[in-house]
Amino acid sequence: MTERLITRDEWTPTALFVFRLLVIYTAMYMLSHLWVIPVVGYMVRFVWELPWQALVPAVGKEFFGVEITALPGGSGDTTYNWVQVVIMLVLAAVGAAGWTAWDRRGWRQREQVWAFITAIRYYLFFALFMYGIVKVIKTQFPDVPLRRLIQPYGESSPMGLLWTFMGFSTAYNYFTGAIEILGGVLMLNRRTVLLGALVSAGTMAQVLMLNMAYDVPVKLYSAHLLLFAGILILPRIDRLSAFFLRNGPVEPELHWTPLGGGLQRVVRFAKWGVAVLAIGFSVFTALQTRARVLERPPLYGLYTVSSMHTNGREIPPLVTDSTRWHHLVVERRGNADLWLLDGTRQIVSFEADTSAGWVAMRTRTRTEGLDTLAFRIPHEDSLVLSGILAGDSLLVRFSRRDASDFLLTGRGFHWINETPFNR
Repeated sequence: MTERLITRDEWTPTALFVFRLLVIYTAMYMLSHLWVIPVVGYMVRFVWELPWQALVPAVGKEFFGVEITALPGGSGDTTYNWVQVVIMLVLAAVGAAGWTAWDRRGWRQREQVWAFITAIRYYLFFALFMYGIVKVIKTQFPDVPLRRLIQPYGESSPMGLLWTFMGFSTAYNYFTGAIEILGGVLMLNRRTVLLGALVSAGTMAQVLMLNMAYDVPVKLYSAHLLLFAGILILPRIDRLSAFFLRNGPVEPELHWTPLGGGLQRVVRFAKWGVAVLAIGFSVFTALQTRARVLERPPLYGLYTVSSMHTNGREIPPLVTDSTRWHHLVVERRGNADLWLLDGTRQIVSFEADTSAGWVAMRTRTRTEGLDTLAFRIPHEDSLVLSGILAGDSLLVRFSRRDASDFLLTGRGFHWINETPFNR
């Protein structure tokens, strides 16, 4: 924080109100998103969210006429999230008004500003490091799934398109992840906070734009991270303007802290200890997740149907047939993607035992239980399934395809291109 702002004795009531609104709102929002802090964050958030889960649906129904049925989970832009943000803003405004009416002169204002800025710094460290490490270790955007390679391009969702784009390039994951990690780590030292805030603001502006452009349901959260970075930059706008726009001199920034020498050393030791633990835990968790992502089930692969016989009769490959199989994609334990010739996709129960030579399978035509089919692999690039499925005799021959057979994943990188290769 700049010395001018941190030591300012006279704050107008309006400035005090805005500052206190930001403090109260930011504290509430961070408490609702402490999952970025390993272990402790989940426990605190769980307790904090209990009253909100009663309040938010009631407010949504009473004041906005919406029935809130989905609690925050995979999406961060649920109706619940939006209503909660509105409630937080109202509560923050009421709290700031009462606080300013009670204390118009800004008692211990320096300490409050210092604590506010410190909380933002460390929250950004946790958030940006976590998001960076899951890109570097490639768990947020895994490699392009096999099922994506046969999905019609126009049938992918905007978010699915972005996930394919990001998952395709390991190098780009490293690049974007490293920038996020850099922005977070720079928050740990007061001397590098401005640089860290600029790096963080740049990367979060890109993330927010991607979330907006590709309809990724993390718009609210990424906007708040950008806001937090902006709060760190705003008091330094004069210094940045003098340096970058007016080509003028900029004096070294002075840093004030309410901590005494001995206490400051203890806090510094604790800070780096917590940072190292958070980094270690995040890396360990990401590596475990990556190991699960890379784990391949038996019969992993993409299979295209060569021929299909039902009850002894060959089923011709008609594109209008809603029963004739086209592709079978096995890349997750417990289920597989079954594509039919008419373009529809089914997620079917699928478990293979390679030692016994059978597959337990259930399609939509059967509501319960599993059918057992025998399988054999005549050679490396083929698969044959046979047996009784949903009461019908079935014999299906497949040819196996590798990811490298597709242009997207097989093209590779070229330093020299005599002509653009744009397909």
